[in-house]
Amino acid sequence: MSLDTYLRIVQALEITPMALMNQIERPEGYMEYFFFLVERCNKSEIEIVLDIVERILKGKGSYLGK
Repeated sequence: MSLDTYLRIVQALEITPMALMNQIERPEGYMEYFFFLVERCNKSEIEIVLDIVERILKGKGSYLGK
């Protein structure tokens, strides 16, 4: 995934880049927001979003210089 894609996700979620990578203090608040964002998406669109999030989480070490 490109940095541009990552930053677009961060912007869409209205969070900081590090908040997406780091452990979140109140994940339930972010989950509610995530559900709000995808509630009007169809199954295919939701699968795309989940794939993007999964790729970010799997590659977070490279984004953080680890």
